[in-house]
Amino acid sequence: MTVDPPLRRDAERNRRRVLDAAAQQILEHGLGVALEDIARAAGVGIGTLYRRFADREALVEALFDAHVDGVVALAERVLAEDRHGRCVERFVTAVAERQAAELGLSQVLRTGPHGTALAVRARERIGPLAERLLERDRADGSVAPGIGAGDLVLIEIMIGAVQRAGGPQDDTTWRRALSLVLGGLRTGVDGSGAAPDDEAIDRLQGSEGR
Repeated sequence: MTVDPPLRRDAERNRRRVLDAAAQQILEHGLGVALEDIARAAGVGIGTLYRRFADREALVEALFDAHVDGVVALAERVLAEDRHGRCVERFVTAVAERQAAELGLSQVLRTGPHGTALAVRARERIGPLAERLLERDRADGSVAPGIGAGDLVLIEIMIGAVQRAGGPQDDTTWRRALSLVLGGLRTGVDGSGAAPDDEAIDRLQGSEGR
């Protein structure tokens, strides 16, 4: 296995500028925004952009991976905290806050032609951490026994829909919706079947951009 050498400081700075500009441009103009416009917003030449990202697909993948890196870091931070109880609640809240700050970037990225593959990649990395959080909370009773990892994705989708409907200025409504949902983590949901499986989650996430 070969490991890419670390980028020089200026090259890494340019890469970060392109990613930040791409996130903003995609949110404002959609996935079809011209790469030239992204380079211009980043303050770099189009050649610099192509040296870091071979094409649009590579850029979108890098943006999505950066988002997943952030979610993984949130889960790992909660797992590392020397606190007991409501680990899942703290994780879900942190993810929702990050989602609000990004204005739903992950949902936009998943609407592209490779959205399902990206979502599967995210699930492979985040799923095991979500299970560890759930196991810890089930042990102390702060999460109902029937709650599964698919439910956490379902919460992300539901809260994301409220955030997009309310817009960036409405911080109150999605937090109220989240508070209502978190109550279900503790009490469980009667008579509604099992947590959504991977197929159901893929179907739900695939419909977000329609």
